[in-house]
Order: sequence, then structure tokens, then C-alpha cells
Amino acid sequence: MIKFILTCVLTLSPIASFAATDQFTIKTLVGDDTQPPTTPVLLSAVPVTASQIDLAWSVSTDNLAVGGYVLSRDSVAIATTTLTSYSDSGLNSETPYTYEVYAFDTSYNLSTTSNALSTTTLSLPPPPTTPTSTDIANNSGSQSTRAVQLKNIEVITFTNKAILEWQTYGISRYLIRWGKTYEYKDGYITNETFSTSHKTILAELEPATDYWYELTAITPSGNKVILKTGQFKTVETTEIFSPPNVLRLQARQDIDDVILSWQSPTSVSIKEIRVVRNPNSYPADIYDGKIIYSGTGAGATDKGALKDAGKQFYSVFVIDDNDNISSGAVVSVSRFFSSPVESTNDLPATGTISTDSDKVENTELTDELPSILGREDIYLLQSDLIYTFASERIPLVYQEQFVIRIPYEALPKHLKSIIVTILDPTDQRRSYSFLLRLNTEKTAYEATIAPLNVLGVSRLQVEVFDFEAKVVATKKKQIDFVVSNVQTNPEVVFPDKIVTAIKYTSPLFYLGVGTFLILFLLWLIKRRGEDN
Repeated sequence: MIKFILTCVLTLSPIASFAATDQFTIKTLVGDDTQPPTTPVLLSAVPVTASQIDLAWSVSTDNLAVGGYVLSRDSVAIATTTLTSYSDSGLNSETPYTYEVYAFDTSYNLSTTSNALSTTTLSLPPPPTTPTSTDIANNSGSQSTRAVQLKNIEVITFTNKAILEWQTYGISRYLIRWGKTYEYKDGYITNETFSTSHKTILAELEPATDYWYELTAITPSGNKVILKTGQFKTVETTEIFSPPNVLRLQARQDIDDVILSWQSPTSVSIKEIRVVRNPNSYPADIYDGKIIYSGTGAGATDKGALKDAGKQFYSVFVIDDNDNISSGAVVSVSRFFSSPVESTNDLPATGTISTDSDKVENTELTDELPSILGREDIYLLQSDLIYTFASERIPLVYQEQFVIRIPYEALPKHLKSIIVTILDPTDQRRSYSFLLRLNTEKTAYEATIAPLNVLGVSRLQVEVFDFEAKVVATKKKQIDFVVSNVQTNPEVVFPDKIVTAIKYTSPLFYLGVGTFLILFLLWLIKRRGEDN
């Protein structure tokens, strides 16, 4: 079977300066699905202006999942989208156009083409006229005389962006400017699509900062109307860690099947655990491959995964109730044996973790490769304590989760993956691997590791892979899982040996001493009575 990978980008705001908005990527990895989706029905093609036609079509269905739709104008594809509507702009006035649409699924099976609809764009409106003094006096700039009026607007702020969504009475396109002063010098966005509903994102803003904005509507005839001038403040920076990953991820081959198992973290409310498979490399996110499991269980079976592929890579993601996504626990399986074989860690390039327990306990680790990554750039965070790979010792509380972090500036911007591997303290024949992923603030690569709940000496290994799947950096560090890593002040020990002995003796000693003192006191009282 021939397999394809489809990557499409749909941009809803074609003209933008200083900020990118309303853009998303559709990325689909093909599996073994051969059934195409149902054919959509093109419902309407409505000319809105002299340069725009709005299209709408019915929803297609599929045995697995519909990937999206491809819209054609005059037999030429013009857009790929997951929506069931599209505004075709930039057209010629008074010109007929014919449209068709077809659907595709996540395995890129194509439906048949829909029915065709034809329509003609409107004629050009007359040029705007300059209002006379009489018109101004009669209308007094009243909103009721405007062709476009603001119906409502909502501004949602984040640490480094703001989302504006608004509706208008009358169709228009928009121009929005913003800045830290009322001069609006930080950026602007304009679009070419006429509509009554609009949404855009102001990106690359600074946290906890006041911004002014000006929203202008542009009518089909070219008139400009300032709909709103306002102000908002971005949210202060708060450190939000991704959810902890699953623990003890294992994969077992059973002929052509792969059986996966894991332990779910208990420190977070889990909405979903999603397992994604990719035959080329570890899936970088929940869309980077074929979804083979979605639920809240502790295992999954990937039927026939090794039938046509000699090796499969799996990433397991935890999604919490706030839709935050973990960095991903990873494992790979190769078809080298006919009998069931376990695999817990198989990195896509060189670099392994030694299982020599004497070295783990007694020697400092050396790096296998010269690298671009410094030991001081690899951080381990637990509660309020911060360590780096340059720290002399890293004691981690065995019942608490911890975060592995590498600053964004410490590595090149174009990498294939960063993988951290942890040696199991209770069984050094096993190791568990996790992806480090760029956080939402784009300040660091991170992975949150759930509590291992075991005491002992372990080892961390961090490897950085380039796009050729070659290791360009590798670092190792011994870590100790302990009961408590709280530092206490040394106690003062007095030189008196008797005091020292009493201080550090068991409670039985104090009971014996007390009994002796009581008996001695009773004897002393009796002796004095006999003397009198």
C-alpha cells in the first residue's frame, strides 16, 4: 500500500505585520485505513461583495476520522480546511466562479467530489463620497448612519498574547492597531475577508503590561469606521508545569502486535491518556502520528503494528482536566525476535545507560560525547530546591514529582528531539525515557516526572538529537532518591561524655536511670530515718 504524509497550512489572515494570527497546521500520518469518507454536499455559494464569495458544505463521516476538506474553484484547489465553510476573497467583480469540494480522512483516503455550485461576484460599489457640511450637521456623526456598527466585543488576555473576538451589524473586514501607548506603534493586523464575525490574536506581547488598541472596520465600498478604542492588560507571568508523565512505560512484542503498559500519575486529575505511534521517530506531540489509544486505562494493544514495519516508536501523553499536555513518555519496539520480547528503552541513535551498579554508586559520570550542552544548563527542580548537572550531589525526595528543564537559549532552535532517560533504582536492567518539550511560554524544554516512590541510587541521561537522528549532546548525572532532602543545621555536641551519651541513648536507658534514681531516693530516705 502506498503511504503519504500530508501537511497543509491554512491562513485566514493573509495580510499581517508584526504578528501572525489565525493560522493552524493540519498534519496527518497515514495508517492502514483504506475506506474513504462520505462525499460532502456543497450547500451554498453566496457572493458577499465584488471580491468575495462565501461557501458552505455538509459534514462528511468516516470509519475512523475525517481529516479535512479540499475546496476547488474552477477545478483548481484553493483551500484545505477542517471547517465546513470558507470565504473566498480577492476575486474579480462581476465574474462567474464554480466551486466543488471533497473530503479526506486521517489516512488520506479521498472521497468523491461534491456537486458543483456556480455564482457571480457583485459589481463594484460606487466610490465613497466626501460628506458635505450639511450632511455632517444633519447626521452629527451618529452611529445609526454608519454602514457598519459594533455589536459586541470580547478581549481575553494571556501572559504574552490577547484574543479579540467581535461581531458587527453589517459585513466588513478589519484593521486593528495596538501599542503600549495610544499611538499604537507596536503592531497592526489587517485582513481581506468580509464578515460579521471576526477573531484575531495579538501575539508577542509582554506579561503584566498595559496595551491600547484601535479597531477599524472597512466596508465593501471602502469606507473606514473606527468601531472601538480600548485598553487591556496582559496577565502576569506564572510558572505552569506540564502534567507529570506516565511511569514505568513498557512495550512487549507478541508476534505482530505490540502490548504497552504503564502506571498513571496520581498527583493530577487525568482527562485522557493518549498513545501515538510513528514508524520513523518518537511522536513529538499528540498529532505527530497515528493515535492507537485514547482513554484513562493503564495499557493498550497495537494490533499488527509490526506487520509491515520493522520498528515502531511510541509516545504516551497525559492530558489533564485543563487540557495541559505532558511532554511524553517514550518507548520503541523492534521486530527482531519471533517470541515475545520486552523493550523499555531503545533510543533512535547511539548512547546507552550503563547498568553497572558499582559505577552508579561510587563514581562520577563522564560524558560520552563532546557536546554543545553545558552541565550547568540542565536543571532539576523539586519543591523550592533547584539543582543542575553541575551540582555535587542531587538528592530528590522519592515521594515527590520533579521537573527536568533546559533553557531555550541553551540549545539550537532546530532539533529533532531531546530525550531524558532514568535508570530504575530497584532494577538497573530497566530504564524509562521521556521527551523534553518546549513549554507554553517558550522559555525552556521541560518534562515533569511523577514520583518514583522508590529509594536508591539512579542515573539520569540527557541526549539531544538533530534532524538526522544523530546525537549532538549527551550528559549523565547520578541522582539519589531519598526520604528527605531538607538541610538541617549541625547540632552542637558538648564535650562532656556523660551528657553526650545520655543525649543519644535509647528511651530504655532513660527508664532505667529513672528507676535507679527512685530506688536510690527511697533508700536514702530510709537510711536517714534509721539514723534518727
